[in-house]
Amino acid sequence: IVRNLPDEIALEIARRGGVIGINFVRRFVGDSPEDFLAHIEYGLNLLGEDTLAIGADFYGGLEIPPSLMNDRTFPIFQSDFGNSSCYPAWLELLRGHFMLEQVEKIAYKNASRIVL
Repeated sequence: IVRNLPDEIALEIARRGGVIGINFVRRFVGDSPEDFLAHIEYGLNLLGEDTLAIGADFYGGLEIPPSLMNDRTFPIFQSDFGNSSCYPAWLELLRGHFMLEQVEKIAYKNASRIVL
């Protein structure tokens, strides 16, 4: 899987106490829910549980220019995770694979620490 943020930059963000949003773009998280979980697990192993947050990049319903649509980029999102209505199902997927405290941090606690 191609990552949209090099490890060295992600590690520096974590070192400074920052938060990195997990985007939902298929090119970066893979084609299946299992790929998505592996992507999150990679982030947890690299950065720890205090750095990741939801950052889906759903683009607010903007149309994607046809010139950007190809087999690598379209569809942009996995079929089950294509808009914000997927959050309950996505969190349930995470609850089945990660500890509750990790899921809560990813869902809202880490972002709240930065925003509030």
